[in-house]
Amino acid sequence: MNEGERYEKICSKLSITPQMRVMEGLNKNCLNLKSRHLGCLQVIAIAEALHNNSSIVNFNLEDNNATAKGIAKLCSILKQNLSLQLLNIGGNSIGKEGSAFVAELLMVNESLKELNLSSNNFDASAVAHLCQGLKMNSTLCVLNLSRNFIDEVGAYHLSLGLNENRCLTELDLSWNRLLGKGAVVLFKFLHLNKTLKRIDVSWNGLGYEGSLAIREFLKKNSNLEELHLNDNRINWEGAIFISQGLKQNTNLKYLGLAKNPLTTTGCLDVIDAVGRSKLRKLDLGDTSVTGEFEIIVMMIKKERHFECKHGGVVPSHDILGQRQGRKVEPMQRVIDYMKVKQLRPTELFRSFDKKVTKLLSFENFMERLEVCIYF
Repeated sequence: MNEGERYEKICSKLSITPQMRVMEGLNKNCLNLKSRHLGCLQVIAIAEALHNNSSIVNFNLEDNNATAKGIAKLCSILKQNLSLQLLNIGGNSIGKEGSAFVAELLMVNESLKELNLSSNNFDASAVAHLCQGLKMNSTLCVLNLSRNFIDEVGAYHLSLGLNENRCLTELDLSWNRLLGKGAVVLFKFLHLNKTLKRIDVSWNGLGYEGSLAIREFLKKNSNLEELHLNDNRINWEGAIFISQGLKQNTNLKYLGLAKNPLTTTGCLDVIDAVGRSKLRKLDLGDTSVTGEFEIIVMMIKKERHFECKHGGVVPSHDILGQRQGRKVEPMQRVIDYMKVKQLRPTELFRSFDKKVTKLLSFENFMERLEVCIYF
């Protein structure tokens, strides 16, 4: 009896109609059943049909109202599966009860590399269950826990689990409820993790406290390559903290700060720190920047490959976030000089080299720069 026939037989026992999409996909390497509203009984039938399956590598069961009971059967069958590498059971609202079955799967399965558990009503207790499996798992590389209800307590359980995990490289916690305190707890422990390369904590309301925690994390962590902090209420004060951490970080390649109230002032602090880091891409979304920012970007690009996304250049700093008693920066004076003289940056630097030798001593460079600053 092949898998399709077994599936039909089980459906008959459960008094449900076999799904043609399921029967066609059981012998393929990808079984995509996303948003088909299958329900618990169909998931149980599919799980039984997968008992000896060795062909499916990618299984997408997202948004199917599987319930904890359906997931229990699926996880039980998949424990001994040696072919499945990508499993998406997001959007099934399996909650605390379902998380316990997933944890049991992670404890014994030796093939799974990517797991999507987004939108499953996971709270702190569900995460506590899940982390028991994470501690013992040695194959999972990518974990998506976005769009759940993970708060400060959940962050604590998760950080403990991750510190004992030796294989996870990507973690998505976007659209949760970490807030500032949750970020403090999470990043306090995460600097001990040696395998994570990508973390997404976008849409978590990290704010001032979270920015402080990220500063300390960036100072200590030397493994992370991507950090997504989009839409986290990080203002220009938070930008200062992040820039301080960035200056001491030696490995981060990507930083996402889109949809944060950074202001042009905060953006300047960040880009100044980027010049002293290894960052290759900075995403500021639609946040506006000044001409001074663009000049610094140009200088960075001369030294290494660098990409920067922003919302365009404005002629002056925005009022929101201006610092009391802020002096006009020397770079701003250089920019003002170029505006008056109608010079592009390359033309300005070319004017420094009067003899066209393409060599300029530090002393001569400073002399010419002072002319711009004090014009």
